[in-house]
Amino acid sequence: MTATHRPPARPRPRPRPRPADALAPGSLFQRNWRIAHRLGAGAFGTVYAAYDRTLKRLVALKVDHSRARNSSLLNEYIAYVHLALVTQRARQRHAFPTVHAFSASASASASVAFLAMDLMGPSVHAMMLSYAQPFTNAQIVQIGLRVIYLLSIVHHAGYVHRDVKPSNLLFPHGSANVTQLYLIDFGLAYKLLDDGANLKPPPRNSNYAGTPVYASMHVRRGHSPRPRDDLESLAYTLLHLFTNQLPWLSEHDWHRCRTIKRRMSVKRICEHLPHFQPFLRTVRSLQPHQLPPYELLMDLLKPLAHLPHHHPQQCSRRSKINTSHTTHLSPPRRQ
Repeated sequence: MTATHRPPARPRPRPRPRPADALAPGSLFQRNWRIAHRLGAGAFGTVYAAYDRTLKRLVALKVDHSRARNSSLLNEYIAYVHLALVTQRARQRHAFPTVHAFSASASASASVAFLAMDLMGPSVHAMMLSYAQPFTNAQIVQIGLRVIYLLSIVHHAGYVHRDVKPSNLLFPHGSANVTQLYLIDFGLAYKLLDDGANLKPPPRNSNYAGTPVYASMHVRRGHSPRPRDDLESLAYTLLHLFTNQLPWLSEHDWHRCRTIKRRMSVKRICEHLPHFQPFLRTVRSLQPHQLPPYELLMDLLKPLAHLPHHHPQQCSRRSKINTSHTTHLSPPRRQ
């Protein structure tokens, strides 16, 4: 008999190691949340879908292992609680996720902060990645009207969001209605007023906050965030949705993005959508202490719903976005 020589077996690829503080699917966190899977991760923690044994349903669990004492989750929790009180008094439902639990503990053996809240659906950013042309012009206008309405609530409550962008605009769980979007992630939110209801001075030695591509051109070190910055971020978000491009889209450096925005005219920025110029020009002309004219901005957006769609990249498949239910959104009035 002749011996047969088998080729050596190829080594199996090793699974990608998880971070040391990652929570494995199926594990039990804080004796109450059974981890289902990871939803995403960022600079301020990791978000999981987890089964809440008390509520008997899935929730979103945001966990930060790095900085329990100074976690941005504390700032986010306080903002959500404040906004919940404001919306309850005004009987405005379904505006921001409901927080179910929060804790920030630090000891010699453990340091973790976590926030459990309603589980949301996909983000506008996820839809942009999944489809070449996820929204019609009418749907983008509805997104803009909805976010202006939500920002008016945030600003009247005395906050600036500071990170308005597609990935922070989420659909409700199990729904794709653009008029029911939620605004999330208040970890960078800035409280405009002190305890005496006076405007707070600019934070000392503050770093840039937000996302360079969508950040206001006014954002700089030592800058005191203002409501106009949120509206400018929304303008860049909407322009990106309308045209699938921004002149600085490939830039990720704060200084370069800010320089391009400041030097480029509104006409040049909106060259692919000239009808958007009045909206962008209005938000960029707002003064630092001026509360944005929310109703005027809504009126400037509405005519864009009737423009023919001229997305640079034609759609290869259509998204199933529900626009059968439209809602007239009016910003709350200051009491």
